[in-house]
Amino acid sequence: ISLYFHGFYAPLFIAINVILIFYKSFKYSYSHSNRALDAIVVIFWACCNLSRLTLARKGNKTEDIYGLLINVGLSFPVLLGHIFFYLWQSIILDIDKILSVIGIVFLVFEFILSGLAIMTFITNKRNI
Repeated sequence: ISLYFHGFYAPLFIAINVILIFYKSFKYSYSHSNRALDAIVVIFWACCNLSRLTLARKGNKTEDIYGLLINVGLSFPVLLGHIFFYLWQSIILDIDKILSVIGIVFLVFEFILSGLAIMTFITNKRNI
C-alpha cells in the first residue's frame, strides 16, 4: 500500500518542487547558483526515488532479494534529499517542510517493510 501511494506522491513532490523553484525566484531574492543547486537536487532525488520505487515494486512482486537490497541502499540518498529540502535549501517555506516530512514518513515505513520482506524471502527460500 505504501509503494502504491508513494508512487503518486513522488511525481507530485517533483512537480511541487519545480513550481516552488520558480515561485521562489520570482518572490524572493534567489540567486542563479542556489536555483541551480535546488534544481540539481530535485533531479538527483527524482532519479534515485523513482528507481528505488521501481525496484521495490518489482522486488516485492517477484520476491527478489537483490531488488529490495538496492531499494534499501537507495533509501539513504533519498533521505539526504529530503533532509536537504527540509534544512539546507537557501529559502525554506513551510510547504517544503511539510512535503519533506511526508516523504520521510513514507521512506521510513518502506524501509522497515523492505527489511521485513527481505527477511521473509530469505527464510522462505531456505525452507524450499
